[in-house]
Amino acid sequence: MVRPSDARTPVDVRRKALQLISLATSTTWPEEARTTALIAVRLIVEHNLLELSTPGNLEELLAKARAEGAREEQSRRFKQDAADRERAARAREQKPRMPRAPDGCAWIHARFDSVCIFCGTRVTTGEKVLWEKGAGVIHEACWPEAYAQAKAREQ
Repeated sequence: MVRPSDARTPVDVRRKALQLISLATSTTWPEEARTTALIAVRLIVEHNLLELSTPGNLEELLAKARAEGAREEQSRRFKQDAADRERAARAREQKPRMPRAPDGCAWIHARFDSVCIFCGTRVTTGEKVLWEKGAGVIHEACWPEAYAQAKAREQ
């Protein structure tokens, strides 16, 4: 939290007041807006900043503060978007994509122990499988070979 007495020089005080006003006018949370506006007013009164500017100049200062706040928010969003894109790219590189499930099938995590209809071995609860209603499940590892055999039979 910013305290009015934290600023040292008149330039620092003015800059801090502008930052507080910018935050008060750009936030979506009413309580944060009220609190920062109150701190800005206390800072302005404590350092007699109103005597330094005319009413027209004060509106200009408010506009600058809003613009600075918008630029900071845009920069923050851009950095967050870049980080999200980078994280998604890393996830795609690490995890191979499974082919789309055929019609009537779905990729699921097994809800109970079962047997793979392709290889005949055990499927444990929680294992990722291809499920078809009424037919059974196929291991994730068995799927590429099962798919290739099914395609060969179709031809």
